[in-house]
Amino acid sequence: MSQTHLLRRNAVFYYHRRVPLPLVVQLGKKVILFSLGTKDPKEAKKLRAVHDLQWDARFDAVGHGPSAPTPIGGAPPSALGLLQLVQDFVTRTDSRSSASALADPPDSMAQKAEMKMDVEIGRSILQNIDDPRGAEWVQSTVAKVVGPGASASSSNSDIFAEIVRRGLLELQNRQLARLDDDFSHTFFDPAFNPQGEAPAVTFGQVADQFIALRHGQRPRMR
Repeated sequence: MSQTHLLRRNAVFYYHRRVPLPLVVQLGKKVILFSLGTKDPKEAKKLRAVHDLQWDARFDAVGHGPSAPTPIGGAPPSALGLLQLVQDFVTRTDSRSSASALADPPDSMAQKAEMKMDVEIGRSILQNIDDPRGAEWVQSTVAKVVGPGASASSSNSDIFAEIVRRGLLELQNRQLARLDDDFSHTFFDPAFNPQGEAPAVTFGQVADQFIALRHGQRPRMR
């Protein structure tokens, strides 16, 4: 089993991860290290995947600093504004992820394979709308995207969460493509087309897809 982000001491597994250099000052530490409380390699691997997601989100939040996302304030943003907020979030996050991949590539094929497996786990969590880990991931991202002191209106909140889920899934797909050295796609979900190469996806279309998904139907990705 790859030891990426894992250490084993006295048969017990620990989560071990370097803090990105630009974030050391803000977090006040260079290394994340804590016990996972298990001696089982399979359980340690599952726990590592969860903590990877949590620390990715934490690093992302700290990396944005107090100026991002920009607080909206006042009335809830419009439907179009909500979609644009997530699109901007995906663009910023993917740009940092791409730069990080160039600056700190996998040390070996084994490590690359392990990273790909972690991304696949993240994708499966997001694709299963009944997985509470996915719901927690989405809600923590919603708070970052909308900004402090603002929220989506009650009529839009569930659909906005669905857009965020799709945005997170888009980021996972792009990361997996980079690990596969596949540069044939600039986007996977039309809602996050960065260059207008496909028809724009409206908030209403996302709402229709969300309703279809909730009724057990396969949503049409237009």
